[in-house]
Amino acid sequence: MRRWMSREYVLACVLAFFAFSFSPVARGGEAEWTKHQEAGSKALAARDYDRAYAEYDAARGEAEEMDDARRASFALHMMGTARLQQGRAEVAEETLQRALVSAEGSMGRDHPFLISVLYDLARAYDLQRQPENAEPLIGRALAIAVAKRGDSPELVAQLAVTLGAYAERRRQFAEAEKLYRQGLDRIVYTYGPFHRTAAAIRVTLARLYDEQDRVDEAITLLESSRKALRAADTDSRPILATTLHLLARAYAAQGKWDQAFAAADQLVEVSPPTADPFRVRALLYFDKGEFPKALEEFRRSLERRPTGNDADYGQVWVYLLRARQGEKDAARRDLRQYLDSRKTTTPEDEWYLAVARHCAGQSSEEDLFKAAKSTNRRKAREQECEATFYSAMQRLADGDKAGAAPLLKRAVAADIKDFIEHRAAIAELKRLQAK
Repeated sequence: MRRWMSREYVLACVLAFFAFSFSPVARGGEAEWTKHQEAGSKALAARDYDRAYAEYDAARGEAEEMDDARRASFALHMMGTARLQQGRAEVAEETLQRALVSAEGSMGRDHPFLISVLYDLARAYDLQRQPENAEPLIGRALAIAVAKRGDSPELVAQLAVTLGAYAERRRQFAEAEKLYRQGLDRIVYTYGPFHRTAAAIRVTLARLYDEQDRVDEAITLLESSRKALRAADTDSRPILATTLHLLARAYAAQGKWDQAFAAADQLVEVSPPTADPFRVRALLYFDKGEFPKALEEFRRSLERRPTGNDADYGQVWVYLLRARQGEKDAARRDLRQYLDSRKTTTPEDEWYLAVARHCAGQSSEEDLFKAAKSTNRRKAREQECEATFYSAMQRLADGDKAGAAPLLKRAVAADIKDFIEHRAAIAELKRLQAK
């Protein structure tokens, strides 16, 4: 799921809402509680999660000694945060549930402090792939934020966008659009149309419209976002880069190549050195059927990012484009040499490498589809789309156009529109059908 609200941002907004009614001068247990809280925060910042948990647990003990349920709630929340940042979602869930019950009992069910607890508990469920449990918690957090007099417009907006992302994931597009619009309206009303957050929400809405083939509406939003970001006096380049990427894709979908390449050229200008704008240009050239230029841009992309999963796919595309131009044997040798030098570092790498091995002739089509299977339904659907597309492209490289066409149709029918394989399959299928 695309989410652009950090936990730190939520917590900062919530703490801006609410301050504990501590004494001006901490004495006795209060001083010890404060000492442990501060020590826990330092340990958390240093990513010493076990130490942070122990310090927050000690603060919880001090709060219970003072019979101060509010302080105990806060300490429990931070204990859950430590486990969450450590990646121990199940333990975090149990601790955050305790924090929620404690906070509800000591502050009431609609106190602003609950927003950060609810948000972190939702994150714990998300990490356990339980969006059905996470979504209601974000909905409740949003209701509290809206009801609070003098609320933070950005907090309300970003909770609304996060909730909208859950609805979009369930393909409830009308519900998602309503929530995105709620967030956008709150920002525009408070800060005006050129605020950076407004531009970011327009990008989110544009993605939703693109998913529904509402390309004209997506372009209108993206052009508004580009205008707003040009007018903004803050560092908005990451959002501008996303805007330009989506604009290039949207214009390409309409066959407006001049506008598409103009957006891609601007993307090159604004992208930081760590980004890869050349892949966008490469895929535009592929869609347009200018394969030598696509190959050149993919090579520039690999110069920018020579390692990692982006490089795995980049090497595959270089192979496919070279094979199309009659260099199949040499291209396959080079791909195999790349794989021989590639070291697997994470379990996620295995899927990317499975695609590359298939294109290198080191595994069968059946092997690729077996590797695409996953217990996560969304991941399985996405990987099957990729397996279908790259199997089709391998068949084309082998001269089997008749066998490639049904696979390309399946990749298009998967309807995963934010995957480059979906768009590339559409372009390739049109070329096959035109012959």
